[in-house]
Amino acid sequence: MSRPFFVRQSEFAKLLYHIFLEICEKILLNCQDHHICFNALNMKAKIAQAEGKTEDALTIYKKHFVAKKRIRIAEKRAN
Repeated sequence: MSRPFFVRQSEFAKLLYHIFLEICEKILLNCQDHHICFNALNMKAKIAQAEGKTEDALTIYKKHFVAKKRIRIAEKRAN
């Protein structure tokens, strides 16, 4: 007897998450464009949130986005 559809769908979603995370890692390792890198980090955080890893998602945002935003604000105030 086959498994219910929602179980197969859940397994498929986990496979897609894994594939997207691999793509994000390759972008972060090889790309020099900081806008594209920020998008890859954003995607990693969204995937972590979708998997129920809220703390991991918040860590990504705090480490990469909040600090960068504070730097940009400080630079604007200095000019």
